[in-house]
Order: sequence, then structure tokens, then C-alpha cells
Amino acid sequence: MSAYNTRTSFSCVNCHMKQKHKNDEGEEAPSETNLMADDQQFERFSHQYVVNAGLCDLLFNNFEVEHHLCEGCTDCSIDLIKLLILNTEHEVEDYTEYLNKLNFEQSDETLDELEAELAKLQQEEKKLEEDIGEFNEEKRTSRESIAEKEALERKRKLHEARELSKLAMNEDEISSLQLRLLNATLWLKTVQDTNVFSACFKICDEGTVGVINNFSLDHSLREINAAWGQAALLLTSLAKLIGLEFEKYRIVAYASRSHLVVLEDGQMLPLFNLNELMQQLEVRIKSIDATVLMPYEIKGGVLEDKYGQSYSIRKEFNSEEGWQKALKYMLRNLQCYLCFVSVFLTEDTHK
Repeated sequence: MSAYNTRTSFSCVNCHMKQKHKNDEGEEAPSETNLMADDQQFERFSHQYVVNAGLCDLLFNNFEVEHHLCEGCTDCSIDLIKLLILNTEHEVEDYTEYLNKLNFEQSDETLDELEAELAKLQQEEKKLEEDIGEFNEEKRTSRESIAEKEALERKRKLHEARELSKLAMNEDEISSLQLRLLNATLWLKTVQDTNVFSACFKICDEGTVGVINNFSLDHSLREINAAWGQAALLLTSLAKLIGLEFEKYRIVAYASRSHLVVLEDGQMLPLFNLNELMQQLEVRIKSIDATVLMPYEIKGGVLEDKYGQSYSIRKEFNSEEGWQKALKYMLRNLQCYLCFVSVFLTEDTHK
């Protein structure tokens, strides 16, 4: 096999024309492309523009050629590169000449002005840096102030919440105290309007019979003695309240065993002389208020009605009916004494 048959043909990467290979002696290998090249000889001149354009694109775009170029394209590429080098050298010379001209023409005055302007700009730059530093410091101070204000605001809100809580508690306590005060005021008014003696000593009539604290003066002797004891206790209490000290007698209130004691000799007497002590109490009351009128007048230890009829509380000096009336009249006078002393004490308390 010949050496020509061992080689392959290739096409130019630019003009795409198939190229002839030479053997080891430098002779061209026979190929069908020779005939084609001869036939296309007339087209090379018109194709030369396209070839040059492609080579320029390859050169200026730094295209990496991966295949061989033909001899014509290679020569064209070399010529183009030489032309580019020459143009570049001319441009470098022109720029160098212009730079030298500028350096030569530049005066010392212009340089001084530029240096002065540079110094001025440097001062302005320094001032701007100082302003930036001051601004940053103010910014930091403002942030610290804002943080401090926020902390104070949180503290204020916390304090306000605590105070509001205390206020709510105080308002609840005030409401509770006001309610208690209202209840106490109502209770005080009730107590003030309540007659203690009227509550402790209830006097009424059951027909013709007088009753004191549910003890009747017309039943058994034990109940009658108990009623006498309640009457003696009431008379003693009234005398103490208006500052009266009885003459001749002292009352010993001891329930059904109540009695009188003679101050002169200490002799004990029954309660039949109670009207005399009631008369002393009546005199004391009229000395306080002369307008007071009793339903039954007491004279010489006996009670008189509006018709001038006298009644003694001693049973042996009266009929049964008269004795009952005397006891009832006695209780009614005691009831009047009770009312007067209650009013007197109420007015004195208000004073």
C-alpha cells in the first residue's frame, strides 16, 4: 500500500475547501480535489472577501482553531496579524507622543492649583469624617436615650398597673367600708329610735288589770309579787337616770322579794308605800319640765282620777275593784315617767 493511501484529506476550517496532502518526498498526492480545484479556480476571487471576513472574525474573537487552515487562509491570517501589529504600534506611538506633550505643557501653576484643590478636598473629607463621627455619636446617644425612655416607659406602665390595682383594691375596700358605715348608721338610727326602757319594761292593760313584763297584778300571789318587783325595778332605774335620791325609803329590787328599807332605822317594809316614792319622782320630773302632766295625780300616797275619786294601792283600804284600778293607774303613771325619761335622755344625748 502506498503512502498516499495511508493519509486522509481535510477541509480548511475557514474556506471549507479540501486540501491536498504531500507524501514524504514533498509531492502532492493524487486526489479528486485537484480537478475540483481547477474547475473552481474562477470562483476564488469572489470568495476571497468571505475568506478574509471569516479570518478577521477568528482573529478578533480569539477563536481557538481546532483544525488546520489551508495555505491561502494561513497567509491571509499572517498578513492580517502583521497589519494589526503595525496599527497597534502606531497607536502606541501616538498615545506616547500625546502623553509627553501633556506632561511638557503642564505648568507649575496648574500643579499648585491642583495641589491646593486636593488639600481643600482633603480638608472637606476630614470635616465630613468628623461630621460623620459626630453624627454617629449623636445616633448612638439617641439610641441610648430612646432605650432609656423605653425603659422608663415600661417602668411607668408597670407602676401605673400596680397603682391601678391598688386603686381598684382601695375602691373595693371603700365600697365595703361605705356599706358597713351605712349598715352601722341604720343600726345606730334603729338603736337611737329604740326606747330601751320601753323594750325592757312593757306596760299594758288586760281589761281592768294592769300588766308589766307579762306579769299580771290580778292572778296568783307569786305573779303579783313578781309584777310588784318589776315596778320597783323600773322606779329605781328611772330615779337613777334623772339623779333622784329618795327620801325616807330605799327600794331593794329583788324580783318577787322586792321591798322597801326605811333609811332611818333600816326596817323592811312591803311595797305598799311605793306611791310616796312615785310622788317624789313626779316632783323631780316637773322640776325638769313643768309642762308634764300625769294621767293620775298622787296625793298623800293615793291616786286620784279626773273625777276626784281616790284609790290606794293597799288592798285593805279598797274594794277589789278599786284596788285593781289603783294598781292599773300606778302602772300608767310609771309608763308616763318612762316616756318622759326616755325623751329626756334622747335630747341630752343629742346635745
